[in-house]
This record gives sequence, C-alpha cells and structure tokens, in this order.
Amino acid sequence: MSFNSKKQLSFGDLYEQAKDWAQNDKPQFLEMLDQYLDLSEFIPASFYTAYYKYFGRKREYGLESMLSAFILQKILGIPTLVLLVNIFALSSDLRDFCGFKSVPDISQFSRFKTKFEDNLEELFYHLVDVTEPLCRKIDPLKSDLFIYDTTGFEPYVTENNPKYINNIMDRV
Repeated sequence: MSFNSKKQLSFGDLYEQAKDWAQNDKPQFLEMLDQYLDLSEFIPASFYTAYYKYFGRKREYGLESMLSAFILQKILGIPTLVLLVNIFALSSDLRDFCGFKSVPDISQFSRFKTKFEDNLEELFYHLVDVTEPLCRKIDPLKSDLFIYDTTGFEPYVTENNPKYINNIMDRV
C-alpha cells in the first residue's frame, strides 16, 4: 500500500503503513517523518523558553534538531551517544534530517538530557495528551492496555518479557 494510492485511507491504514515502514523500511519511514511531522507542534512553549533563554550567545543547535537526533537514535536502535555522534559524522543525510550543519559533541547531547530533563518529561506528557485520542481511534481495546501511568511500577519478571505482553495482545 502507498500513501499515493487513490483509494480512501482510514487513519488505521495510515498507522499500519507507518508501522510497516518503521519496522521494515527505515529510510522510507524517516522520509515520511521529515515530510509530514512538524516537531515544533508538539513542543510545549515552556520548553522553547527554557532552551532559548538568553545566555549572551546564540545556540548552535536548535531545539528541534536536538530532539530529532534523539528520535532518530530510538528509531534506528542506536544504543549509545558515541555511536550516534559517529553515525552523524559519516552520514550527511542523517545530519540533514536533524537539521545539523555540523556534528554536536557527545557532551552537548549529555548536557541537553541532563539540563532539560524536566522539559523532556513535560514534552512526553504533552505527547500522551496528543496521541491518546489517536490510539483510541485506531483500536480502543488495545489502547486501554497501553494508556496508563506506569511510574514507579516494577512488574514481575514474566511481565518484563516482551513475549508475555505480545501474548496478551494476541488474545485480545
């Protein structure tokens, strides 16, 4: 299936296509994100204020660029910042995707995560507010399995196994 087909697509169809690309065609998935996702719409104003407040000089890397780098790290399954920086050094396409003209240092990524930890948490809470209604449209029953706060919840070993949750989802 393609986004360009003439048949009318439901939101669920779009979700399935994006999920397929995320699992099987990462370049196509990144292209779709680049084309259709405006990250600035999801960033709370307080995060912009905290990031861009005046320090006597302009920031070399934009907030959207830094967040895009972390999103890219998760999508591609890059386990460390060292590897992420090395990949950026080798790939101008990935640098362009994030909006980097040059490669940030590892320390810049580390400081970003440390200094803006509260803002990142607020961003994720905001994302839940945006995505929860969308998840309910796709599959109300499955969304009930995933939409609850797990803060401070430490499940038993069985529940930590991804096969266990997949088994529960298959039964639903």
